[in-house]
Amino acid sequence: MGRERKPAHIRKWRGSYYLVFTDYGVQPYKEKRLSCASLDAHDDEARKALLKEYRSKEVNVHAEANRRGGFLGYDTKLIDAIDDYLSDVKRRVKVREANPVARAGLAASSGRHLEVSLGYFKQWLAVEKLEALTTGDFEPRNIRRYRDWLASTPTRRGNSELYRSAATLNFHTIALRTAINWISDLRPPRFPDIDNLRRALRPQPVRNTKQLALTPEVLKVFLAEALSHDDPERVLNIERERHGRVEVYRQKKAVMSATPVSRLFVLLALTGARVTEVLHLKWADIDLPRGRLRIYAQKTGYFRILPLVNAPEGEISPTLLQLLREWKLQAGEREYVLPYDPAATEAPVFPKSAWERVNRNVKLPRIGPQMLRRTFTSYCASLGVPAAVAALWQGHGANVAEVSYRQQLLERGEGSIEEAMGLAPLLHRMKQGRTSEAAEA
Repeated sequence: MGRERKPAHIRKWRGSYYLVFTDYGVQPYKEKRLSCASLDAHDDEARKALLKEYRSKEVNVHAEANRRGGFLGYDTKLIDAIDDYLSDVKRRVKVREANPVARAGLAASSGRHLEVSLGYFKQWLAVEKLEALTTGDFEPRNIRRYRDWLASTPTRRGNSELYRSAATLNFHTIALRTAINWISDLRPPRFPDIDNLRRALRPQPVRNTKQLALTPEVLKVFLAEALSHDDPERVLNIERERHGRVEVYRQKKAVMSATPVSRLFVLLALTGARVTEVLHLKWADIDLPRGRLRIYAQKTGYFRILPLVNAPEGEISPTLLQLLREWKLQAGEREYVLPYDPAATEAPVFPKSAWERVNRNVKLPRIGPQMLRRTFTSYCASLGVPAAVAALWQGHGANVAEVSYRQQLLERGEGSIEEAMGLAPLLHRMKQGRTSEAAEA
């Protein structure tokens, strides 16, 4: 007959305090010892609270083990379970790619986001030397430490170093919560106390304290610089140091991005679509005679219609429709609306380096595609377009457009959205092929 096991207790050894408890998640049951300091229990009061927590957990785990005949999966390595989840993510992405119409599986963009986000979690495990951490030992304090690490560790965007915002921390927390929920559904159970983990993985409230809508002045400056950047005749002033002297010479621009920043910017700003939706927009989805765009949302699996002209709410972007007719003549047999390099990719891709270069040149706070999506909704509101209609155009529920995206402009807009944004003159110059003059505007 086995000896009766003591409940969790604190033991002092060589001047340090240790928590000693029984792990009922494995067969045979094992006694474990953890440093109180490693569990953030540095004084008597903290150690008493730690002891109370582990004794309660011990009772629950013992009861669960007895109910299931002693077979639990608490000794599973957490990093292995995360890898199993990512393998399932890849499998679901392949399912969606094989049959997108069925809406089974997972969108490729969602798969990439999960892989990147959970890659940060695996990096944190390596930094903290927790690669051997088991699911049975994974606790809310680990989640708090991971969030603190994300918040205090800088990341990079191009050559710039920056810290993650509260919204970005929530994004990574939600990705981890999704993985933990998937692991929790496995049998035998992996986590002794999944409810506490889920509470620790709740996103933190985020309040936007700055205006999200971009002003017409900012939009015009960015588009003008993008047109100048995309101009193949543009001459660059190059500075270089040689033999202790700084030489300045002019050089005709030779490097061009396959997808022009200016065209991508115009489509994003005047349709409010997601960047992936614009990149995958095909000529077959555009009804040029009636001025309608049919946008496929990979996220939801539905098509939605955006009328550029003759909408009940008025003319949305008539000059963009004229531009599209000219771009169609230039495209020839090309399937996609945006140009791209067929030797490098199968479809247009986001010109990240070129977009960042334009951002640096305008010397304004960074403008990203998601900001243009929010800005579109704001200008719809300024023109009196109901939130439900703007949400329909963007593929959102009305409550999302109202709460998360709508940021009223101080001035009421007039005319079309392109006129309210101040982009109409630049669009006319684009239509006439006068990019150099547009850059000077």
